[in-house]
Amino acid sequence: MATTLEETWQRLGFEDPATVERLLVRGALAGALAGGLGALVGNLTRGHHAGPFAVTFAAALLLLVLPRQTFGMLLALAGAATLLPVFVPWTPESLPYFFTVPLGLALALEPLPPLRRLVALAGPSLGGAWCLQLVQWLSARHLGAAGALAWLAILGAGLFLSVGAVLAWVTFAADAVEPKLNGQPKVLQAWLRLRTALGRLPKSEPRAGLEALVRSGALRCVSARAARDELASTLDEAAEDEARDAVKALQQRLTETTDAELAAHLEQLLRVHRDTLEQFDGLHRKLERLDARAAAEAGWLETAAFSVELAPKGEPGLRQLTSRLESLTSHPER
Repeated sequence: MATTLEETWQRLGFEDPATVERLLVRGALAGALAGGLGALVGNLTRGHHAGPFAVTFAAALLLLVLPRQTFGMLLALAGAATLLPVFVPWTPESLPYFFTVPLGLALALEPLPPLRRLVALAGPSLGGAWCLQLVQWLSARHLGAAGALAWLAILGAGLFLSVGAVLAWVTFAADAVEPKLNGQPKVLQAWLRLRTALGRLPKSEPRAGLEALVRSGALRCVSARAARDELASTLDEAAEDEARDAVKALQQRLTETTDAELAAHLEQLLRVHRDTLEQFDGLHRKLERLDARAAAEAGWLETAAFSVELAPKGEPGLRQLTSRLESLTSHPER
């Protein structure tokens, strides 16, 4: 069960991590500023509405700094949200939604698939409602610790809004292989094509065997790339260049010195640096082999995707394709 849960968790991710990081960081900063403004307004109005005002200010700030729409459009949305409470009856609890809805609309205007546009539209309002409910629940307890927690929730109003907004970028991979290929766009595309092509084939024993074969091929591709990246991370170019420069300097020094004892020490040091360079050369040769292995596995996966897309749907044809792909697999690394 633990393994299953771990694999399921690994299949969760974000389509655009940079956008998600920007949303959360700016949301947290906007929430901290809005919390102070909300507390100030709450005290000036002699009420207990710091939470709703904090969410309102956070949504207003995020409306101007988060989306990628033109500033004129954002200003128009912010102006409409500011004027709307003048004509529509409102309460402190409903005020935040005059700004969370325009914020969601601005996010939904970004280039997203239809379903994600809907989630982007509703996300900020859901985050605002979550924040208000938490503040209300904590404040209703009338405890010192709960009061402090309520203030923390108010200060995090922007973060609640951002968490609601990033729901539009959440992805769930259809299998456990896909997340492992995120660092290889070309190979990932081949795997997605392969998975789609397999889904079109009728369920049968040959199809199950073919699925097992291509899955093992994808895992070999992941393993080859991981081994290559691990070795590449151990190479220290600065240390290698330093050793090469030291060898050249020592060779030049040996041609100039006439002191026998000094020459013996220099030769010993030279042997040490040459041994270091031999180790680096060995690592480079191994890295070259791993590069070739990773390229071969990636090429196999792309060939498999192309072959399965053109494969006949009959069982004899699938068996023949499986046999041909097996003959193209690389030998296990010794």
